[in-house]
Amino acid sequence: MKCFVCDSGLTDENGDVFSCPRCGSYVARKETIQSLLADESWHAWRSSLSRLIAVSFTKTRIPFALQEASLTKQLVQWFLDGSETAAIEKLVSTGYVSDLWGEPIVGVARELGSNVTEARVFVEGLLEHGRIGQSEPVKLFGQIQRRWEKR
Repeated sequence: MKCFVCDSGLTDENGDVFSCPRCGSYVARKETIQSLLADESWHAWRSSLSRLIAVSFTKTRIPFALQEASLTKQLVQWFLDGSETAAIEKLVSTGYVSDLWGEPIVGVARELGSNVTEARVFVEGLLEHGRIGQSEPVKLFGQIQRRWEKR
């Protein structure tokens, strides 16, 4: 089995509990991992689980304990809901800028605890799903500028 966060091999801690010796960011029972991997929508939310674990570990330095699969999916959904709200608030609060994919995306990356590439993909998803949009261009300080708007 591979780590959800860093893709290295998992280590069997004591017969039934697995952890990653490389990143050490979570522990999980074998049955939980098998249930997650067997879920038909697993590939759709694996990266979100990875982000949730990484953010949690970065903030607390305590390995995230994955419980049963249904609870893990619910935690991922709550995390996504909070991340979406935080990202939208960060984008909107940036105001008018000459490059919508510059400073605002860096702010979202900081807010989500991700890198700029992941933040850009996240924002592209928000845009694609109609959660945010771009304002009409305006000329401010001699430059054409836009801002992100909540939809």
